Amino acid sequence: MVKESQWFYFGKNKVMAVALGRCIDEDHRENLHRVSERLRGQCGLFFTNAPKEKVLT
Repeated sequence: MVKESQWFYFGKNKVMAVALGRCIDEDHRENLHRVSERLRGQCGLFFTNAPKEKVLT
């Protein structure tokens, strides 16, 4: 059984975009640059390995 983990990240959008990868060549994981393209205004990122059903309840 895998232990569930969750992370919240808050910070400047440009810094988070660099950390995620700003383009396909800089991706740290496949398609992660698509998240950085959508960072606008005040936002935070939530990452988890928990199943979707558990997170949404």
